[in-house]
Amino acid sequence: MSYPLPTATTSPMTSRRQTTALLAAGAAVLYLAGYYLPLLDIGGDAGSFSDGDSSGLWVWVVPSVLALLAALLSLGGKPVGAAIAAGITTGLAGLTTFELLFIHRFAEQMSAGGFGSAISKGIGFWALTLAVVLAVAAALSLMTANSGEPMCNQLLAVVGGIAGIGISLAILLPVDGVSILDIDDGMIQFGVIVWAVLAPLLALMMAASGRRAGVAFAMGVGLGHLGFTVAVLQDIGSADDSFALALSTSHTAIYHWAALLSVAFTAAALTQVQQPSSPVSAFTVGTAMPGYVPVSPGQPGYAPTYTVQAAYQQQVAPQPVAPQQPSSQWAPDPYSRHQFRLWDGHTWTEHVADQGVVGHDPIS
Repeated sequence: MSYPLPTATTSPMTSRRQTTALLAAGAAVLYLAGYYLPLLDIGGDAGSFSDGDSSGLWVWVVPSVLALLAALLSLGGKPVGAAIAAGITTGLAGLTTFELLFIHRFAEQMSAGGFGSAISKGIGFWALTLAVVLAVAAALSLMTANSGEPMCNQLLAVVGGIAGIGISLAILLPVDGVSILDIDDGMIQFGVIVWAVLAPLLALMMAASGRRAGVAFAMGVGLGHLGFTVAVLQDIGSADDSFALALSTSHTAIYHWAALLSVAFTAAALTQVQQPSSPVSAFTVGTAMPGYVPVSPGQPGYAPTYTVQAAYQQQVAPQPVAPQQPSSQWAPDPYSRHQFRLWDGHTWTEHVADQGVVGHDPIS
């Protein structure tokens, strides 16, 4: 008697990783579009980030390209790419939120000054808004998929996450008793807090787990902030008539070192990934297993089958709960060591299957 081999399916972790990669890739594309497209239209005169100092390329364009490449690598089979892409786009989300609120407030003030309906938000503004939404969605989707990832060096990961908090301190700490939060504008204050707290806090939470996806996300956050670091070093605020002028921190040196150390420590943690040990001491797979009888691909209804041989039909006690249907069938492995185990109608056998690949794993 033969039994159909379970069909190989995409694991839930792989599916969630693909979702994260697609969300991050979408955010990266929108960041790129938002940088070049008009943000405001004032009496027919449109302006975008790209109109200002070319150093702004380091803030949005370079990190977005890196995020897009990482997401594409993930879709191509590199699992860590999705987490890095999500981290980079989330690292951009805080600063972008601050910029969008700054632009919104600027538009309000211009309207109050007599421009009225002559001023409107451009397509670039809405592209960046959607980019922030997709970036946060990518981070949240990654958090739900983090539990099954291999562990990294947790000490290095935590240190990297803590280093990233320096970004928050660089933005929020006062200078000579005056803080950026002393600005008498609640909307701008909220934007500053989002910029300072959103990405670094998520990075710390993910890095503290020690999981590969979480550590890669934290490294991506650091990479996203390094773009701003390079831009500041090139004096991004020197361009007149640019909407990118509202870029400053109270302690730029702390900001730079925090972003750099965060990337360094999390990258070091990723080099020490500990693959989970298998609960099975010896697991043999492949078509050479006794009883594996593939049907010729040329025949209609081609599907590999697995024939149970009498030598393997041994009663093992004690037995886990039997399938609800007593007939011979493939069923979820009650020992939680494989995807499926063959129930021969009386007992659980040593015949197993994982993602469509058959093998055997003696129960005792």
